[in-house]
Amino acid sequence: MKRQSLLVWKDAHACLDELASGDIVAKHHPIAVHTFGYIVRSDEVGVSIAAEWLPAANGGEETYRGITFVPRSLVVQERPKRRSRKKAETNAPEVLA
Repeated sequence: MKRQSLLVWKDAHACLDELASGDIVAKHHPIAVHTFGYIVRSDEVGVSIAAEWLPAANGGEETYRGITFVPRSLVVQERPKRRSRKKAETNAPEVLA
């Protein structure tokens, strides 16, 4: 099974309002974007991350949907999601409704 990852990257943004020059200075930086999904490819060129992963069926190829490409120079952090621990089994009796 594919592991999900968090990709933090810098992006441009737009403002359609009128702004005073002081306000422009305050917004003169890229914004941080957090994208959570399946890393399809990560190399020196960039990262392709998909929102959905469809496992291979009937001998076919696995496929992806909702792909975002981020150039490597804009990537801040790429972190696999930690696997969750299984809850400890309890000896409590089963409750029947």
